Amino acid sequence: MFGHKETEVLNKSIDIVIPEDQKELNNRLIKQVGQKKHLKNVDLVRKTKDGNLINVSASITKITDAKNNFIGYLIIYRDITQQKRTSTELQKRFETIQDAYKELGLQKRHLDYMYEIIDAAVSNCKLEDLERLIVSAMCLLTKSDGTILRIYDKVKSNLKLKACFGVNQKWWDKSQISFENSIAQEASENKRAVIIDDIDTHSKHQGTKLLKAHKFKTLILIPLMIEDKMIGSLSLYATDHAKFRLIETDFLENMGKQCSLALYVKMATGK
Repeated sequence: MFGHKETEVLNKSIDIVIPEDQKELNNRLIKQVGQKKHLKNVDLVRKTKDGNLINVSASITKITDAKNNFIGYLIIYRDITQQKRTSTELQKRFETIQDAYKELGLQKRHLDYMYEIIDAAVSNCKLEDLERLIVSAMCLLTKSDGTILRIYDKVKSNLKLKACFGVNQKWWDKSQISFENSIAQEASENKRAVIIDDIDTHSKHQGTKLLKAHKFKTLILIPLMIEDKMIGSLSLYATDHAKFRLIETDFLENMGKQCSLALYVKMATGK
């Protein structure tokens, strides 16, 4: 196993197969064997004649004579290098499968919420119920710390707060904000979501005190539109800059379209 001939190891110290960084561990094992008299299947690293390191499983027994005088140790090594390699590969595959299941689970939740939102749009539920469903769904799907839904009033050129999730009641003090020169206007003109870090210092945000009270640092604002018609906006807030790093743009666009369509249908039917 270690590449040595019998004549090369007889009357030599066992240290010839113990790597330098394993010697302290070996000393601790010897003390344990002295107390327990036997250790079984201990995973260790040992050194071959060529200097290569291999994984081994060791069983160590303290040997005594008939009068219980200490004679030495019986050590049985089993090469588990391939077993370790296989175990590591299986662990990697298992983690890959876990990631795949997580992704499938996330996609299923996306589809489930999309279905619920569209179903609410064409059912007899109230507009307020649909609005609350949208903010709670977006908060859960994106893991945002706060979600705000505002509806656009073209006549007054403002955005009216209709539903929120994860924030306190003080947000209702800002129930209406100007659409002109706002982040929502910028997002609607570009027809895509806007992501802003350090939002609490951004000049266009109209609720700096609220942001600082909630320690919000990052904003994703999704414009809700049907073609060129502005419906409203969804604002997703996070206290940690890294929270939104893995959110895909396609997901934001798809959810934005579904929410826009659902709100448009519900407001058009007046139900």
